[in-house]
This record gives sequence, structure tokens and C-alpha cells, in this order.
Amino acid sequence: MPFHVRNEETERAVRALAKALGVGVTEAVGIAAREALQRRASKLPLAMRLRPLREEVGLLRASMARIIRHDCAIPGEGAKIFLADTAITAILEDPDGGASGLTTAVEGAERAFTSQVAARRAERLLMDRNHLPARMAHHAVEGFIALAGVKTLPVSDAIYASALEARERHLDRRLAVGANAPPDDDALLDDAFCAQFRVPLHRLAVEALR
Repeated sequence: MPFHVRNEETERAVRALAKALGVGVTEAVGIAAREALQRRASKLPLAMRLRPLREEVGLLRASMARIIRHDCAIPGEGAKIFLADTAITAILEDPDGGASGLTTAVEGAERAFTSQVAARRAERLLMDRNHLPARMAHHAVEGFIALAGVKTLPVSDAIYASALEARERHLDRRLAVGANAPPDDDALLDDAFCAQFRVPLHRLAVEALR
């Protein structure tokens, strides 16, 4: 329904905004309204901001009966955190239920990181656990990264080389003590990302999703 502005002060503000942006008054009103809605949405808890995304890709229905239990230590507020694929998956599946501690950790972090590799692994987990099409799984992970303000670290040959060296050291130690546990290649690669960017991070992972 069309509406008209009958307040002189509001009209002056809209015209000043339109002039500053170099657009018409109608577009200026639209820009101002969208930005106000974005600011309002950014103040909502992360679990609430994720709900429309989860509903859009079908995760809201898929995870209603699932209880996720995470067994990783949750750092205090103000920490730098690295989100492994399993943490991203758990939050998307149940941000205000079993994974609420992970969601709170993301909201309270000084900065949250993940990697391009961890993001793609999360997509595969969502596809396997929830039977999502690849396009929807990608949309869910990228949407979470944007809504949560997570910085994605780029992959490089140096990171892969560092992870392989760490794997060799792990195998050498395992042989020395006669242990049989295989190395966690995903964790080694995540650690290599953290080391490459020289930031002390708490890695959040959910071993139960492996």
C-alpha cells in the first residue's frame, strides 16, 4: 500500500540522505529501511538469526528430533576460536539446543575463524547427516559464516605441507610408544591453519559427529 511522508523533519532527512547517496528519495527510503532492519537483526541472538536459514535449507525439520552432545571445552568470553567442520555442523543442526554452548562461544568470541577446508567438510557432513543437496549444504554453511561474522582462512600449499609434517611427527611418536591410534588428519590440518596465521586459537570440534 503506498504511503506518504507527512513529517517535515523526516522528509528533510530522507532528501538529505538521497542527495548524499546520489539516489532518488524512494530508493533512499528503501536503503534506510534495509539498513535499519539489518542493524536490528544483528542484535538478535545467533540462534534466532540462524532460524530462517535453517528453515530455508530444511535443517529445522531435519534436526527437531536430534539431540547433539558436544564434548569440547568451551572457552571463556573474548577468546579467539577456530570452528572445525563438526562445530559448524552442530550449530547449524541445533543452535539453541544441544549445541547452544557452541553458539554462545561464537557470540562471545573476540574473533571466530574457520577455513575453506573446514567449511567444505561441514558441507559434506550436512549432506551425509541430513540428506541435503550440495547446493543447500553450501548455502547453509556460507550463510552461517556470514551471519556469525566468521572469518574464513584461505588454503595454501604451506598449510598442507605443515599438516603433513605434523602427521609424520605423530606417526613417529606413535611408533616409538607402540600406540595404535591413527592421527586425526582433520585436526592436524586445522592446527596448521591456526599456526600459519599465528593466532592462538581454541579449536571447537564435536567428536561425536565423526
